[in-house]
Amino acid sequence: MSSQLKPIVRCLQSVGSTSNCEGSLCLLSQTGGRLTEKIYQDEKVQEQRRVANDARPDTSAAYLVTEDQALALYINGSNQLKCSAFNQTTEKWKSVPLKGLGSVPVHPKSRVSAASTPDGDLVFYQATDGTIRSIVYSEKSWTEGLPVPGVAQVGTPLWAFSSDKDLVVAMLDEGGNVCCYVKGLKATQWTENVLPNSQFESPVTNMVVMQDTGFEAFVLSGTEVVRIGENESRVVLGSVSASTGEFEPSTAAESSIRIRGNNYGNITVNHYHYNYNYRSAYRHIKYGRGYGGGYYYYPPWYSPKYSRRY
Repeated sequence: MSSQLKPIVRCLQSVGSTSNCEGSLCLLSQTGGRLTEKIYQDEKVQEQRRVANDARPDTSAAYLVTEDQALALYINGSNQLKCSAFNQTTEKWKSVPLKGLGSVPVHPKSRVSAASTPDGDLVFYQATDGTIRSIVYSEKSWTEGLPVPGVAQVGTPLWAFSSDKDLVVAMLDEGGNVCCYVKGLKATQWTENVLPNSQFESPVTNMVVMQDTGFEAFVLSGTEVVRIGENESRVVLGSVSASTGEFEPSTAAESSIRIRGNNYGNITVNHYHYNYNYRSAYRHIKYGRGYGGGYYYYPPWYSPKYSRRY
């Protein structure tokens, strides 16, 4: 399998994910209400930690690296948005309140995603009425954020990221199309971008969306991993075994695919203007100048040894 495609497939199989610039991939999984973090370097698990014990059985989760800590957002068994924070001293995750908001009820089938901008860190979720809404973390407190327009499919996967100019939230619309809503960082209005040829017969459980000259999506639908590109291009890259969870590429050519997206794409977190010295997986998080003078967080398929491919 392509060295770039492998982490994308792993992220599609996880309930939440992020990475650092040295290539360590941090994946969240859920079993029996326990949300667990595993940190991979290449094929090996470096570390494993419990993040929460009260996760909803089908929860998704989102990493969020803030000014002073790393957070993991998820949904509990009572369909409330919850937060765990990584303690740098104990190197353990601990439940923390959403200060300023209290309880945040969500739809029973809601998913979660997150992105960061210079004005604050945003977490997106599906509200009880089916709309896509957000909360914002700034100055160590949470407030309600702007809603995302449009009518989303109930239980839609969510994928959020930002560049130096725009905030992007991807979802499935009511017709089952992959739809990207884009808003300038200083704007209040969203624009809609529907990816052509992006409907699926089998349920979509997760997706990764990135932006280069246009939008590109990697979708896990049933057991198939499908790439949706520009000009209505659509390629089945392979399938995930229902018994083993292993990914089998469809052809040798497709298994060597190269990802051409820019460094704005990310796994649920994309942050600006800070440097951190977190221990373990977080001690290597770095930030640098992106295109157009903005800042970017290295996406999980970025690694210094692969940088020449971009």
